[in-house]
Amino acid sequence: KGRAFRVNGEKLFIRGGNWIGTDAAWRYSASRQRFDDEVRYHAEAGLNLIRVWGGGVAEADLFYEACDRAGVLVYQEFWMSGDNNGRWAGSYDWPDDFAAYGVAVADTVKRLRRFAALLWLGGGNELYPRAKNPPPP
Repeated sequence: KGRAFRVNGEKLFIRGGNWIGTDAAWRYSASRQRFDDEVRYHAEAGLNLIRVWGGGVAEADLFYEACDRAGVLVYQEFWMSGDNNGRWAGSYDWPDDFAAYGVAVADTVKRLRRFAALLWLGGGNELYPRAKNPPPP
């Protein structure tokens, strides 16, 4: 047993890997071949989902197009990761500007929603709602 999801009516056991800003200098961000190769490596490793880390960015459209072509699903996190819950002396009230963050989220959703590979949009995996945050150290 385990967790199985249904995608287009078909059961699917998700096996995923991480995508953590593979090109921070954006030298190859316009290379379709680069994205096709890197997404293909995930598929050849038996993975069917790539989590785009919340401490990174929403990738170039070429990345999502490569995932569409390869049949690899995408779990896209928004930009909330790391010490945004105060466990390591960070702020419990992050982001500082919720309105600006909301605009960025809305823009990203509108840009990415056309990609068939997009399975999930998440706010981050290291966070709690403010009311459930652990007490500061």
